[in-house]
Amino acid sequence: MNPIVIAILKSASELAVPRVKEILENKLGDKGVLVGQVVEKIAQKAGVVPDELPKLGTDALQRAIIDTEPETPELLAQLNAGQSIMVESIALDYQKEQWWAWGWRPAWMWLLGFLWTYQLLLQPIVKAAFLPDLPQLASSDLLAVSGIYMTLYLGGHTAKKVIAPGR
Repeated sequence: MNPIVIAILKSASELAVPRVKEILENKLGDKGVLVGQVVEKIAQKAGVVPDELPKLGTDALQRAIIDTEPETPELLAQLNAGQSIMVESIALDYQKEQWWAWGWRPAWMWLLGFLWTYQLLLQPIVKAAFLPDLPQLASSDLLAVSGIYMTLYLGGHTAKKVIAPGR
């Protein structure tokens, strides 16, 4: 944990500032942005830069923490508003595109999930119980198809950047 955050939490441990503690302990909100905003607010209230907070006296730091506590709901509201906008924009992107432009990814995930389940779980049961002559799917072929899918899905944007670095 960051020494600045440790110093603030040490001073805040004696105070009734639950939101500041939860944010700094990464129990509320985003792991980095919100913590940084709270540290900035505390430094602003103390009249110093964030790097000087650990050197600040306990009383001054605790006063700054207490003054920051009432502002934390506003920071959480801003974070939630930003996340709502992001979710809405992702939903709009899916609405604008044709289903096949984004649908191939989950379709292949479900297909590969079924094929691996069949290969490792269902086929041995069916073969042992009902059809001893059932031909077996080659694991190497399934592994190759899975590798090709992961290369396309995970490496597609990387390949686009390598091929057309100006984008």
